Amino acid sequence: MSLRCWVLYDSAQYAKNKWFADRLVEAGSEYFEAVLIITERLRFGTEDGRIVFKYDGINTMPPDIAISRTIWPQLSVALELAGVRVYNNSEVSRICNDKALTYLYTAQHGIQSIDTKVFDKRFESECGAERYPVIVKSSMGHGGSEVLLVNGDDEYRTAVEQIRGDGFVEQPLCEPAGRDVRVYVMGGKILAAALRSSDSSYKSNYSLGGHATAYELRDSDRELVAKIIGAVPAEMDFVGIDFLLCGDRLLFNEIEDVVGTRMMYEVYNMDAAALFTRYIAAKEGV
Repeated sequence: MSLRCWVLYDSAQYAKNKWFADRLVEAGSEYFEAVLIITERLRFGTEDGRIVFKYDGINTMPPDIAISRTIWPQLSVALELAGVRVYNNSEVSRICNDKALTYLYTAQHGIQSIDTKVFDKRFESECGAERYPVIVKSSMGHGGSEVLLVNGDDEYRTAVEQIRGDGFVEQPLCEPAGRDVRVYVMGGKILAAALRSSDSSYKSNYSLGGHATAYELRDSDRELVAKIIGAVPAEMDFVGIDFLLCGDRLLFNEIEDVVGTRMMYEVYNMDAAALFTRYIAAKEGV
């Protein structure tokens, strides 16, 4: 009997990434009974001392495995406690979707990033940097969202007000701005690396209009990637590790749990959905 597989998307990410979501279901169907699950239609909780799931209001058995393409660590935990193997797992989701935690875990292993100050709105009576410009980021931002360039105290306060949630970090602006490198990693192995750049913004995200070209990693870069993989105390099935490009040196920036894949297709002609589902099938012994 085939393993049942949920491909989890929230409605906004599905609308934005419909082609890839449908391709994941298609590729996964070669190995599993793969179905798309929109998280707004999914409910979970406890009844009579059991973890229960409902989809469109109807009780449903949890799957055998789940591919999580949404950021909801509690859902991943609920599935795991119900015996489901989640790709990426809840610990990866918890750490990598919190920039402050990511910097702390990597710094513990001596991995250098831009000097970072960690804040929580609940404990800040005044907002402002010692010197400008700085970048203010939501701890929980994703895909370039809630990353704000700030040039003064008034802008700083406005930026903090715009950030959803309480946690945020502050970093100096890395020059030249608008250039970074993404390294795609699956099961601890490097798949590809791409240089992202923007002519008009301090953000280089490809999904926000940046340019992308293939990037050749040096041996020292590969060693740094391996060190970052080892710094996260959970197996990262498929992630993007992002670096700022400062001169010719890579400086760790963040880890994308729900990593975008457009550059894999357009720069390298790699079918990320096929690679990921084949990897999962091998892990599951299918």
